[in-house]
Formats: sequence, structure tokens, C-alpha cells
Amino acid sequence: MYLVADASGITPDTLNNLFESSGAGLPTVTEVRSTPLDGGYGYLSRLFRLELEWSGKGAKDAPLTLVAKLPLQARLDAMTPDAVRMFRREAMFHQVVAPNAPLQTAKTWVAEFDNESGAATMVFEDLGKLDSFSDSDTISVERVENALIAIAALHARYWQSNELETMDWLAHPAKTGVDQVSSERFAMLWPRLVESGAYELSSTQRRLGELLSTKLDGVYEVLHTGPKSLIHADLHQENLFFDRNTPTFIDWALAERANPAKDVAKLTAACLEPGTIGKEQPRLIRRYREQVTTRIAALRQAQDGSPPKHTVIPTRGTRLRVEGSDRSSKVTREILNQVQNDKHQLRSWQRQNDEPELDPVHLVSLDDLERDVLLATCHYLASMTFLSDRNFASLAASPETRTDFTSSRVVAACDRDGIVAAVEAI
Repeated sequence: MYLVADASGITPDTLNNLFESSGAGLPTVTEVRSTPLDGGYGYLSRLFRLELEWSGKGAKDAPLTLVAKLPLQARLDAMTPDAVRMFRREAMFHQVVAPNAPLQTAKTWVAEFDNESGAATMVFEDLGKLDSFSDSDTISVERVENALIAIAALHARYWQSNELETMDWLAHPAKTGVDQVSSERFAMLWPRLVESGAYELSSTQRRLGELLSTKLDGVYEVLHTGPKSLIHADLHQENLFFDRNTPTFIDWALAERANPAKDVAKLTAACLEPGTIGKEQPRLIRRYREQVTTRIAALRQAQDGSPPKHTVIPTRGTRLRVEGSDRSSKVTREILNQVQNDKHQLRSWQRQNDEPELDPVHLVSLDDLERDVLLATCHYLASMTFLSDRNFASLAASPETRTDFTSSRVVAACDRDGIVAAVEAI
């Protein structure tokens, strides 16, 4: 059962059936007025604000307004298989993850997936009283930092977790390549973007585009060999609401089992003022890493029932850092040899301290995380280029169009020598 994208299909009977089938525990809807939300059109969905009247037990405490996310009926017949999975993905996130997620998501009253139609219907709490943003807005550094801290809690919860293997509804780009633009495809599109004049590109940006035309496949390979967690994968302005400085995250249709650096990259590149990203992003990456490391250690402690003696932070290079404490003092060891020697010395250290050998907690070093965030920014540049292919001319003619704001910030975020160096090193 699902609501069609037509106001006439939103009736008290339809809502009551949905609330009953989803076990929402709400009283009876006696009247509903639906209003399309401004800007409430996604690629495959439409948003409505529902003004409700209730009767029966609990009617006085029932919400006066809710928001319904409905499929665009006209597109259902033409949906690609991946688009069908997007509906299911968001519904499953709200059924499986959201109830115990360590971050704020919109309270969900209905998250139903219809196997026959391929569509899903979601009914959420109305976040209209919180601070929201349009695609043309930037978000303050303080709020972006708070959003990074919040998403770090989710990443830590599922960091290299076996649970991810049971979530077959998540996108898994390392296996499917669904989010990838090949070097060959990019090499064809990038000159079109340059020639269109849609963006004023610096010599650094042009050099990056030339590099990605041959090295983009290597960018994905590096990202896919990094750690995996449950990530949002679409952290732009319109998917964030704030109660003062506390973020609420919406729109989980692109949720992935992927490198968390992708969330860090999209959030900072899309939401910060372009002129501040080079200055602010390194500090924000350090802050994120502190949070995710601390939270993983706390989760391990809670699972083991005793304080963790050490946290192992291997890199994909030649450095392995061991941080922890024995019974008497704090110790920090830097081992600067080859990876195999690192592992040998780690096992030796564990034996000397009567510690059992443990599987390493796969955490990237700060250097690796910074590099992955830069490479993930290249991924978003490639995706934006691919999705904008048919619109280069219109972007050049009208660069202030709504669809260009996030893309232009991603392009601006690539105007840094560090990104060029990261790609050159592949």
C-alpha cells in the first residue's frame, strides 16, 4: 500500500490504513488538508505538509501537522532498478536503523515499501519549526562541525561492522560501482564542461580535470580500499535541519556501505562558504577523526565489558600507531617500518604486556583520512559533471539556477593544490 503523488489520494481513510498497518499507535484521522511544500520535489518524490484533525483516545496529543514523502507517480513506470532500490533503502533505514540511531532523524510514523510497485511511502514529523536551508544557502562552520560530530557517531556505530553485511538494502558502490563515473566517461565530459564556460576554472581546477581523465578509476579504487561504515552519501543543505546547533538528518535514499570520507567531503564541500573550505576543512577533519576514534573505543569498551587497553590505527602506507595504557602509565608508540614489520612489533608488544592478539580496529590515519576526503571530493566533482552533462549550456547561460549552487561549491572546493597532489600520487 502506498500513497500516489496526487493530493486527491491523501484521504483520512488512506492515512488511517497506513497508520494501522505500520503500528503508529495514532488516533483516528477525521480530516486532512495537504499542501505541496515549496521546493519539495526530489528526483523521484514529492513532499506534502498534512494538516490533521483527530478523534478518539490520544487525539489531544496527536501532531497537528505531518509531512508525507510520496513517489512521483508519473515516474514510477520509468524507474531504473537503482531508483526502485532508493525507495526501499530509505524505508528500510527508517525501519531498521533510525529507531536506535545515535543521531537525530525525523520521527517516522510510516515507512512502508511496496514490492509490487517499487515505491515507498514515508510519513514523518513536521520539522518546519527548525532552521532549514535552500540549495543556495551556506551553513555556518559551527553547525557544519556539529553535523560532522553527529554523523561521526553513526559512522562509529557501524565502523567495519559485520552488521553491514546483513543490510542487503544498502547501496554498496565498491561491489556495484553504481556511484562511479569511469575515467573514460569523465575524459569525454570534462572538455564539454570547460568549453561551456559554465564555471570560471582556475589553472588548478583545469589540471585536476586533466588528471581525473586518466586517474579517476584509481580514485575509486583508493576510496573502496578504505574503511566501510553506514554513510548518508547525500549531505547537502536541504537534507539538514537545525534546532539551534543540533542537527537533524533527512533523506536517506542514497545510504551506502562505503568509505565515511565521502560524508565528510560532501558535507564540507557543499555546505561551507567556498572561500573558507581550504582553511576550515583540515581542522574539521581532525575534529571528526577525534570523535569517531573516541566513539569506537567507547563502543568496544561497552561490548567487552572492560576498558580497552589499546586502539590500533593502521594505515595503508608504512606507519602504524599504537595508543593506549598499561596498568601504570599512558604509552604512545610510533612504528615507522614496513607494514609487515609493524605487525610483528605489535604482536611482540602484546606478548610483553600479556595482551591477547586482537584484530586491528581499522581506522585511517589522519593523513589517510585527509587524502580520502580530497579524493571523495573528486568523486563528487565527477558525479556532478556526469549529472550535469545535458545542462552545461543552460548553466553557462544562467549560472544562478537552483541546480547549480551545490555543484558550483563542489567545483570551488576543487581549487586547491592539495587535491591535485592527492590525485597525482595515485
